[in-house]
Amino acid sequence: MRTRDIEIFYWIAQLGSFHAAAKRLNTTQPNISARIRALEVLFGARLFERNKKGRTTLSPQGHLLLPYAERMLRLSEEMLNKVADKVGHGGVLRLGAAESVAHTWLVNLLDVIRGTYRNLAVEVTVDTSPRLLSGLKNNDLDLAIVFGSTASLPGGRRHPLH
Repeated sequence: MRTRDIEIFYWIAQLGSFHAAAKRLNTTQPNISARIRALEVLFGARLFERNKKGRTTLSPQGHLLLPYAERMLRLSEEMLNKVADKVGHGGVLRLGAAESVAHTWLVNLLDVIRGTYRNLAVEVTVDTSPRLLSGLKNNDLDLAIVFGSTASLPGGRRHPLH
């Protein structure tokens, strides 16, 4: 069980639909559905019911899980706030983003970064994925959110976003 799965469960319960939760969490509805199926397999029970109007409601087992999910998410946030030295992180992050990322969820990401790392300045470059990869190779960027293969990058770390 991952915290992200619990967060997905929580937002479906709050918003009343898988689609609204996917939009809120910047992911796809199939990803949301897969995560909930995995939780349902883990718990051996359905967590949601769909009514005739298409609204998603908690099943009886979902009602039992919700207070635990809320506590887990609060504890996770509290742990991060107490342990992580976020204010101390300073400097400049040179972030590259593909054009479609800039038009969709980059603003939300920047809000989270600025709210979490108050002493960090973020310089954003919006361009095509090949040019951003070139910027990483030339050390003009520290981080890039791109589409497609990153096989051309020597070393470095690559993490797919789901």
